Formats: sequence, C-alpha cells, structure tokens
Amino acid sequence: MVAATNRDLAKSVAAREFRSDLFYRLNVFPVRMPPLRERVNDVPLLVRYFVQKFARRMNKPIETIPTETMNALVGWEWPGNVRELENFIERSVILSAGKVLSVPLAELVPASSSFFSGTLENLERQHIIRVLRETRG
Repeated sequence: MVAATNRDLAKSVAAREFRSDLFYRLNVFPVRMPPLRERVNDVPLLVRYFVQKFARRMNKPIETIPTETMNALVGWEWPGNVRELENFIERSVILSAGKVLSVPLAELVPASSSFFSGTLENLERQHIIRVLRETRG
C-alpha cells in the first residue's frame, strides 16, 4: 500500500490528531518526496512531457516552448506540486493556437501580490497591465 500526505503524521500522532496504530502500519518504509519547488531541475522535463501528452491527446502540433515561458515555469514555486503543473500545462495547451505553447503567465503571480495591493482602482490597473504584457499590447 502506498499512502501520501502533506502533513507531518509523527507530529499529528504526538498531538493525538492521528491514530498511532495506523501511523505505524503506514510507516513501515517511508519515502519522502521533496516538493517540486525543491526539484527545479525536474520542471523542464515535466513541462515537455505534459506538453507532449496533452498536445497528442488534443491533436495540436505544439513544437516550441519559449525560453521566457520555461524560465517563468521554473521560477514558480508550484504550491500544488506536480498536479498543479500538469493542470497548468493542460490549460496552456488548450489555449495554444499554433505550434508555440501559449502560457497564461499572469496566473503565475502570487495571490498576495495580486489581491492585497490597495484600492480597487490599483487592482484594475495591475490586471490591465498584466493582460497587456501577456498579449504583448
């Protein structure tokens, strides 16, 4: 059996939030998989794999991933790990019209900087600027 969690189960057992007998059954051979943000070298490999997978599935001839795009993808922390990256690439393939992967880079902005930046007017301005950059005017 393979089980995965993002919680520290040993701490949960100590705090009596998780059953110790179940923990010891699951903890026979623990494997720690570091988060994607600690494996940045894996991001380009995963991006290329997911682009091929979804392009083939959708019959789209995507052949190129711009360097700027790949740099942005490598620089993102991927709090949702590989699943978040996979979903993002699938959405990007859906949005791509030609042979070049079109990625909604504006989505790779931390929520704190995009939602808590002051007035509604300032938020609208940031959104317009982001869209203009993404669409190149």
